[in-house]
Amino acid sequence: MSYKMSDVAKRARVSASTVSRILRNEKKFSFSEKTKQNVFAAVEELGYSTNFAASLFRSKKSRIVGIALQPDNSYATFRIFPKCFRELSELGYSPVVISFTEEMNENSGINIFGNLDLLCGIICLYGNQVLKILEICERQNKNIPIVSLYPGDTESPNLHYVLSDIPDGVLKILDYLEQNGHRKIITAGSAGIPRELALDSAFKKHNMKRIKIDVDMPATDKMFIYGRDSAGKVMSIKDASAVICSNDEFAVGLMSGLSREGVKIPEDISVIGFDDLPFAEFSGNGISTVRQDFEKKAETAAKLIVSLIESTDTQKQFLPKKIKIPCELIVRNSSGRAKE
Repeated sequence: MSYKMSDVAKRARVSASTVSRILRNEKKFSFSEKTKQNVFAAVEELGYSTNFAASLFRSKKSRIVGIALQPDNSYATFRIFPKCFRELSELGYSPVVISFTEEMNENSGINIFGNLDLLCGIICLYGNQVLKILEICERQNKNIPIVSLYPGDTESPNLHYVLSDIPDGVLKILDYLEQNGHRKIITAGSAGIPRELALDSAFKKHNMKRIKIDVDMPATDKMFIYGRDSAGKVMSIKDASAVICSNDEFAVGLMSGLSREGVKIPEDISVIGFDDLPFAEFSGNGISTVRQDFEKKAETAAKLIVSLIESTDTQKQFLPKKIKIPCELIVRNSSGRAKE
């Protein structure tokens, strides 16, 4: 089925002009994060891409960079995607959302199964997309650069990574907690394999006790609820003095659940999030967290993919296979010294 901008507007419950301005990132207009999230979610759900993608499809130009998304309502996605879109545009390229569905129509963006010829590069926001894209490239005998923003062990001459330095961020949390007398620490939520490995390594290095609370979190837009509902499990663990949460949304929910039960934060227990999303500074008088520089990550990915596209084979040998973006520990009011 072919979708138009009006369909996106209807799904996002905004006007068509609002959709156009958000997708084009027109700087003279300002929209709330929630409105932007709704628009980007509608774009991905419908597989829609802006009209210029269709015209480029017809004209067979090859300055199109695909941005591979998947349905996801996380704040991180909606901070990375617009920045990638804007940076690529400023560098003279045409960013489009690429589709992984078998169905094909020119109004729904670039379908990777049928139109790989039109792409000169791909940026992946999710790890599970990389293998799929590499398989399609091999099947179609295409040689185009790919930049992944998610860590993985996959290697290919055309695959490069731009990653937050998660291991260093996790170590900074453990350094801080150890300096403040914490020894028995809970990790809560589902952090994903790369961060799980980083946590295991950091706890071993510090010789600190880790208690894991695994939470099945299938819906990314319910992190607050998962965190709130985990308060009872946290309270059942005696003598734990701190909780490291999988992300800031989970941390806010957990703090809400603990506060309902009369637990004082940070006097009774410290809570630390991850990502430093916009609300973290103001929720609960400020959440201690690890800041991922999503804007820098997106900007670096856009510049790297363009460098790979424009470089000769010799020049590509000097481009880094992996770029790490530093993380920063932000200490606010949700954490402090361990209770004596």
